Amino acid sequence: MSSRGESQASVPEKRGQSAVLGLIVLIGLVAVVSIGMLLVAGDATTDVEQDAETERVEQSFLELSQELETASSARDAAREMALDIDGGRDAIQYRDAGEITIALGTNDSNPFTRDLGAIEYVADDGTKIVYQGGGVWRQTETGVTPISEPNVQYGDGTLNVPIPRIASDQRLESGSIRMAAGNTSRVHPGSLEEPVTITITSEYYEWWETHFEDELAVGTVTTDDSAERVTVTVEPPIDPSLGVDANFDQALTIDGTLATSSGGTTTGDVRASESVEVNSDVDGNVLSEGDVHVTTSTNQVTGDVVAEGDIQIDSDVQGDVIAGGNISVASSASTVGGNVVAGGDVTVDNGPSIGNDVYSNGSITTGWNSIGGELYATGSISAPSTPPSDEHENVSDIDGPISGTYGTGLDGLLSDRLGPDANREPLDDAINGMVSAGETGGETFRTIESGDTLEAGTHYVDQIDASSNGPHNTVTFDVQDGDINVIVRNDISLAANGQIRVANADSGNVVRFYSAGNFSMQGGTSLCPTTSNNCPNSNRDAKVLQFYGTSNSTYTFNGNSVFHGLIYAPSDDDDNVAVAGGGSLELFGSVVAGGFETNGNTELTYDDTLENRYEEPTDPTADGSSDSGSVVEYLNITVYELRVENE
Repeated sequence: MSSRGESQASVPEKRGQSAVLGLIVLIGLVAVVSIGMLLVAGDATTDVEQDAETERVEQSFLELSQELETASSARDAAREMALDIDGGRDAIQYRDAGEITIALGTNDSNPFTRDLGAIEYVADDGTKIVYQGGGVWRQTETGVTPISEPNVQYGDGTLNVPIPRIASDQRLESGSIRMAAGNTSRVHPGSLEEPVTITITSEYYEWWETHFEDELAVGTVTTDDSAERVTVTVEPPIDPSLGVDANFDQALTIDGTLATSSGGTTTGDVRASESVEVNSDVDGNVLSEGDVHVTTSTNQVTGDVVAEGDIQIDSDVQGDVIAGGNISVASSASTVGGNVVAGGDVTVDNGPSIGNDVYSNGSITTGWNSIGGELYATGSISAPSTPPSDEHENVSDIDGPISGTYGTGLDGLLSDRLGPDANREPLDDAINGMVSAGETGGETFRTIESGDTLEAGTHYVDQIDASSNGPHNTVTFDVQDGDINVIVRNDISLAANGQIRVANADSGNVVRFYSAGNFSMQGGTSLCPTTSNNCPNSNRDAKVLQFYGTSNSTYTFNGNSVFHGLIYAPSDDDDNVAVAGGGSLELFGSVVAGGFETNGNTELTYDDTLENRYEEPTDPTADGSSDSGSVVEYLNITVYELRVENE
């Protein structure tokens, strides 16, 4: 029994030991959990403190950015602010963080280049807050977030790019800092007429790339990662105008020499920058910046003959004859109906009558003539016939009596009658550019032949061949739904009774041909805005068919050809005869070209409705906008230098 009692007494003792062990384990678990909670709470506290510090730094940098912007315009006073950053850490510093380069044009050998500083804060967790060039960014391991974009603004075609350039000789610290403006450089103020390239080299180049591409969307942006460089090129707006310098206010406007054929009539004014030879009747004025010869093949010129050089009159002129040089009137001319005004000598052979006065800045010599007015000369006067000697007057300055009649002296009179000198640029670049745009754009250049019809839009053509060899002899352009622009890489030819016709010509729309090659019309061909077989003799309209050529283009008319339209092919080559004709030619409209020469019976008639109805064309291959974002017409780039120091 005693052994049994000992066994029963040992059970409570073991149970007591277990309870103690359990308590110890419980206490240990509580301690471990408590320590873990303290550690987590400590980390959380640290994160909260860091977030608060970062937010405080962001606000300080935003305030810094605003103060720097103010300081850039406050030329006479420095700015101060308190930079609220933990001064116990070496977390903020000024750095030479790259440079900015601005090149004007494509061949700028001396671009504007300056260092581009930055102020940066680096937190314990690696977060960066950076100010550079007017912008504030935050960078973490997950990417870059803009806090405040640079103050680059675009609106209504104007791009303003202010660039604050920071410099400092100190390590910045928390506390009071001082900001003072330095030099200001206006790199590009005004109209954008050539490309401008802004290049930023910086370890923060990717931030600038994002800003230019996503936020500003102006210019073409490229990057060079190995060089840590971003480049934005701002192109001037595409000018869709072709540079057509013509009002089409004359029958002929020639940049070189002009020679009309014998036979026929030119109805309207004719003008040339070089010499003019008139072999047919002109129902209008003859104007030249060179010499003029009205030959015996001409019956009469109904208007004035005005030239900066010499004038030879062999046939009748109903109006004034005004020359900067000498004037001679041959006996074959029966009359000059108006005044004779010369910057040199005046010679009138026996026979011709002069309707009014004669003015000469030299000598006057006349034969047996009838002169209806007085004779004024700075030199000698030899006039055996009328007017009598009491109507002769020697003057020291010929501008006096000329002004009494015309209100201006000789130079002013020539300027008024001739207008400004011709200075038309050839269309070579514009037309060749259209052809190139079609080729690089993958357009198909097809041959247009008799029987084809083209409708509204822009068409790329290798050549136009209108003749009776096709199923029909006519190429038709239907302008019912709008204008037609035809870009021709090679030649336009009408042969063997070929025709060019316009359907719905009364719609108000037009056909424009931009040809890099030549134009020719053979015998029996015709071109006019109608669908009938014959071109009309009345109610004609030259505005509908417009032909534009290069300085090397020639327009040739042979045989019995009829042309109703406009030709514009200026040339700076005096030897280039842009328009030539032979046989019987009916030309209705207006011609602006580098030269003009015809033979045979030519009827040239100016369409006097053109001056008020012609509209200058634009490049049909250009949409007037930039391929690289918004159109910039005015670009203002200003670099502000700012000093930043601790107080």
